[in-house]
Amino acid sequence: MILSDLKVLVVDDYAEIRVVLRTMLNAIGVTCINEADNGVCALEFIKTHSDEVDILICDWNMPGLSGMDILKSLRDRGSDMPVIIITGRGGGLESCMAARYSRATSFIQKPCSVTRMEVELRAILRHINENRHKKTSLQSACS
Repeated sequence: MILSDLKVLVVDDYAEIRVVLRTMLNAIGVTCINEADNGVCALEFIKTHSDEVDILICDWNMPGLSGMDILKSLRDRGSDMPVIIITGRGGGLESCMAARYSRATSFIQKPCSVTRMEVELRAILRHINENRHKKTSLQSACS
């Protein structure tokens, strides 16, 4: 899998931020991008269209279900979907540690550069590809 193959769900309550994230993703070659403006819609989309989401990019602070609530819900369901939590909230290291403790795949502080987004996505992509290779090798060994 390469960047252009990725299917990303962007979740942020601000339309302007979703546009910025979409533009950044397009700039690095990601073209299959869906959006949700709140946590409830995001979880419903994932539930009904799980094959259309490889990676979730989600704002931490949103009304109703926060990004951390979405992450917890996914992990409680046994999902290992990669989740990037993005936030403009302060807290630096403390916020990063809280996101990692909640099993976020990555944590990005806003504002975020295109380069930073690409580095994070490529790292996640390497992990996805390694896991697929391991599964394929295991299936071949068991046949």
